[in-house]
Amino acid sequence: MAGSRVPGSEQEDFARVVQLFNGQEYFACHDVLEGLWELAEESQRDFYQGLLHAAVSLFHYSEGNPTGARKMAGSTLEYLSGYGERHCGVDLKGLREGLAVCLAPLWQAGAVRPGDIPDRTSFPTLNWSLEDE
Repeated sequence: MAGSRVPGSEQEDFARVVQLFNGQEYFACHDVLEGLWELAEESQRDFYQGLLHAAVSLFHYSEGNPTGARKMAGSTLEYLSGYGERHCGVDLKGLREGLAVCLAPLWQAGAVRPGDIPDRTSFPTLNWSLEDE
């Protein structure tokens, strides 16, 4: 499928995205993703935007901002909805499932209040493989 791999010129930056996301450095991850998004071909823009919103959602959640986390989680799923289980070597199925488990308390009435800090061990990771592209 056209646009189904991270272009060679972007692979170093994308590897940094994966490293930052998996290290739970979501603010820095957002910055790198924003740079990739700005330069991306139209067919890739929603992919990068979805990953960016996932990072922002997890940042808000980890900082005790459930409202911001909910808003960004919803838009994450919208942006990634046009992509299958894998795109550009990223396991999107696993990311979606991981986000659903991690963020489930956000949709339970009264389960998360502003200022509550979640257990970060449940936060999802990005699984990326060049061989799967």
